[in-house]
Amino acid sequence: MWKSSVVRGLTNAEVERSQHVGGNNELPTTPPASFWDKYKENFDDPLIHILLVALAVIFLLALAGYANFMEGGGIGLSILIATFVATYSEFKNENSFRVLQDKASK
Repeated sequence: MWKSSVVRGLTNAEVERSQHVGGNNELPTTPPASFWDKYKENFDDPLIHILLVALAVIFLLALAGYANFMEGGGIGLSILIATFVATYSEFKNENSFRVLQDKASK
């Protein structure tokens, strides 16, 4: 297809023709998800589902008088904090990666 040399590479005309046929050699960029979208997605974690079931059980036991509502509050608060910390870390790492990609592509 292309008559290039390992030493000299493609000629300018071959590069232009290659870009015309196959496009630029770039990864497509996707718009970053917002922090709150990621926060909602992190509630799909199986561990969070287990904690939500535990919260529901504690709530039902509290209604029946066998548990304290404060226990459910502690579980609920731990769910919110754990999900927030995981989302913050993920969001920060993805933003750092995007900055590095932008610097590398220039």
